[in-house]
Formats: sequence, structure tokens, C-alpha cells
Amino acid sequence: MPAEQELIARPSAALAPVERGARLPSSLWPRLALACTVGAAATTGWAPLACWPLSLAGYALLFSLLRRTGAAGQAAAIGAAFGVGVHAAGHGWVFSSMRDLMSMPAPLALFGSAFFVAYLSLFTALPCALWRRGTACSPPWAKALGWAAWMMLGEYMRSLPFNGFTSLSLGYALLDAGLAGLAPLWGVYAMSFCGFVVAASLAAALQSDRHHRWRWILPPAALAVFAMLASRIDFVTPIGKPLSFRLLQINMVQPLKDDPARARSNIDLLINRIAADPADFIVTPETVFPAVFNEMPAEALKRLQRFAQATKSNLLMGATTVSADGSRHNSVIEMPADGGAMQQVDRVYLTALGEYSPPGLAWFARRMNIIVTDLQPGAADQAPLRAGGQRIGALICNEDMTGERARDWLAGAEPATLFINPSNLAWFDGSAASAQRQQLVRMRALEFGRPLLRVANTGVTASIDAHGRVLAQLPAEASGDLRGTVQGMQGLTPYARWGDTPIVLFALCAAAIATTVRMHRPRLPTLPPPGPSRR
Repeated sequence: MPAEQELIARPSAALAPVERGARLPSSLWPRLALACTVGAAATTGWAPLACWPLSLAGYALLFSLLRRTGAAGQAAAIGAAFGVGVHAAGHGWVFSSMRDLMSMPAPLALFGSAFFVAYLSLFTALPCALWRRGTACSPPWAKALGWAAWMMLGEYMRSLPFNGFTSLSLGYALLDAGLAGLAPLWGVYAMSFCGFVVAASLAAALQSDRHHRWRWILPPAALAVFAMLASRIDFVTPIGKPLSFRLLQINMVQPLKDDPARARSNIDLLINRIAADPADFIVTPETVFPAVFNEMPAEALKRLQRFAQATKSNLLMGATTVSADGSRHNSVIEMPADGGAMQQVDRVYLTALGEYSPPGLAWFARRMNIIVTDLQPGAADQAPLRAGGQRIGALICNEDMTGERARDWLAGAEPATLFINPSNLAWFDGSAASAQRQQLVRMRALEFGRPLLRVANTGVTASIDAHGRVLAQLPAEASGDLRGTVQGMQGLTPYARWGDTPIVLFALCAAAIATTVRMHRPRLPTLPPPGPSRR
């Protein structure tokens, strides 16, 4: 008897561990260890290795393990173990960053990174538990559909607290897997949903007899054909003339960047780098200046203004700023080529612990050796920066994590025609963080149909076109300038218009259908009532 039918036939035994409050059975522990190991191996599907079939295989094995559980608690435990493997292996750089670059004691750094991994794993555990509880009596196709829906909703929920942390969502691993045509329609979570459908179908096909295996091949094939057809649709068109750019990868390691004794020499170094060569616009990394921009030496500002006006170069510089009320911001300052007034764009979505302290965690934030803290968010309706007739939306640092800030830039009367992403990933040098973030900015360019120029202090600095393709990039942890031309785009993709709402509603409907449908069970024949006994 198949495992699913057996669980339906004996529901009381299957649900006993949860209903009676018993501990997890000893037979579950090997499966937990396997789930954790498979989750860690699945991270090879994301950058820098980017072997996406391994991510799909990892989630297929997770679904296979979950199909053999009979209780929501067991499913949650297996989902949590898988999530711990994924995030410990994929986001393990958090520990080394806190210990080595933030000067945090190793025990506290270990506690912080363990708490972070446990928090992220909840968004795998909870969907697995809800799926198991809701689809215990559903047919196999409904189980696969419901699992894909709940897993996708778990990823979406992870994007909501603390301004979102979406790294290692399955959709990012599938950028080069033939599903990219879905991103302009419904975003990264549509790609994740399709990936989960493929993984569930793969697991079910391997566990089915050869006469029914073909049924599980149809959903992935249909999704691949649809994504291929969708990739042929162009929602955006060029606007204006191409502009030349220079992206400055300074490669200043964090301790030297924050050293007060080197502040003046660092400013001179930056000005020399900026003024080395003209371009239509020149972009520096995030908070590249060691001093608050309002306190910059007057002679330094004059040198920059003379260069901008003499060469007709618009300067877009990352800096910390202080407003009239004393609040500090993570900003991009534009020094225009025409000698006009400088414009400022402030970051809206701040990084928890790095730039603000969530309630109850201020004590932990104080132990992190970060100079730029306690910042205030800017307004969502700021005017875009300008250069050569193009309108530039700035996604500062982690504002590339979700599509919210990019949608803000396209929602106004003058939508941005291209994006820049000034960032500082020197906190994570030598780790996979930079490559993982590269996948995020590629997705944002693809979702909104806008070219995106990413400039990072120690890398990776890259030019990405409106189809999410990397046109050129600099090597990590090296000093250099990335030069090229960029063509602005106009028009809105469906995702730019409606965001995540359509795919979230679709997933909720799919989860509801999977929960409502029940497996057909044959009825036993009705026996006639016994007649009077005859002797």
C-alpha cells in the first residue's frame, strides 16, 4: 500500500505524536539528519556555484521526506532541519562577519548567527507543518500543489519582517533555468512556486509506478513552455540616448575605511579617483566617504564641483548625511554637471541591527562595531536622480532585497528609466554574500525591465541589462573602474504594476484547493439486514 494511502487508512496512529503531545519518535532523528544534510547540499544551487539542478533535487528530497510523515509536528521538524541546513551553509558568512569585522566575541557571534539561522528556518518549518495538517487526506496531485503553494508563501512571509531578507529564495537559483520569463509577470516568487512544483513532481514521479509516472512530467513541461513563451514578450522600450558611466570599485577594506586617522587621506583618495576621468555619470559605492557629507571640507567639495562642471559629469556619491532636525540618513548625493543645486536621495528600507535596532535587540546592536547606526528612513516618494535626460532610481544597499523600493521609483509621475545599486559588502569579504547579492540585483532588473548598475566597495561591481544579464563586471576585492554605456527604458512590466499581490493570491487559492479536495475512497458494499433466523 502506498505511504499516503496507508496514513489515511490509519489516521489515529499517524497523528498520535502530535495529538497526545508525545516526543518525536526515535525513528525520526535519522530523517532530521538527512534533511539537514540535504538542505546544506542544496545551497550549491545558488551563487557562487549556481548549479540550480541541485537546489531542485534538494527540495525534491525534502518533499519525499515530508510525504512519509503523518503529523504536522514531524513535518515541521523536518522542514526546520532542512532550513537549518540551507541557511547555516548558505548564510554562514554572518558568523565570520560579526566575529572578524565587527569585533564581536566569538561566543556572542555564534549566538547571533545561530539565532539568525533558526529564525530563517522557521519560514520552512511552518509551511511544512501547515501543508501536512491541511492535506493529510488530499490526493497526490493536491499534496504537490499545496506544498508548492505553502513553501512559496513561506518565502514571501520571510520578506516582510525587518524590511525583508529574501536571499536564498528558490527563484533566485532558477534565474538561468529557463523560468526567467516569469519574473516580469509575477516576480521571483512565481519562479519559486514553479520550482517547488517541479521539485514535488520530480519526487512523486520517482516514487510512482511506470504507468503513472508520465502524469508527473506534464506540469514541469507545461511550465517550461509557458516561461519560454513569456520570455519573448517585451514590456519595455528604450527611451533617450545611451549614457556613458563609470562605476568606482574603491576596494577599501572596512577597518581602513572607518579609521578616523585616515579620514583626510581617504577623502583625497576618493576625490582623485572620481576626477580621474569624465563620463555622463559617475557612481561611487554606498557611504564611501569616511565623514558625514555635511561636514566635508569646503575645498574638497569645490574640487568635485569644478570637475563636474568642467567635464559635464554628473556625480552620484554615497554618503551619510544629517538633516536639519539632526536625524542621520544613508544617502546618495548628486552633484549635477550644470552647476545646479545638489540633490539627495535617502535610503528608505534600513538594515536591522546594522542601521537600526529592532525592539529588544539594542543590546546586541551595541556589541557590533558599526559606525553608521541609528539611521532614519527617507520618504518613499523622493524624486529620482537625473543624468543626460535619464531618470535614475537608487536602490541603496539592501534595498535590492525586495522589489518594494524599485516599485516606488516607478510609481510616480516621472518613473525611473534605470537603477543604480550603491552598496558596501566589505563586511562580507571572502564569502558567498557578494555572489548571492548579484543574483538579487539581476532579479530586480528582470522584474522591472530596467538596466541596473551595481557598484560595491570591494565588489562585485557589475552592469546588468533589462533582461537580467550581466554585461560586464569587475573581479571581487580589486580596485578598478567599470566603464560602459547604458540605455534607459520606459514602460511597466506586470510585476511593476501589481507587485507580489497576484502570485500571493494565487498561492493562497492553491493552498485552499489542496486543503479542500479529499481523496476518493471506495465505499464498502452495503449488506442487506439480517433476516429472521431459521432453524
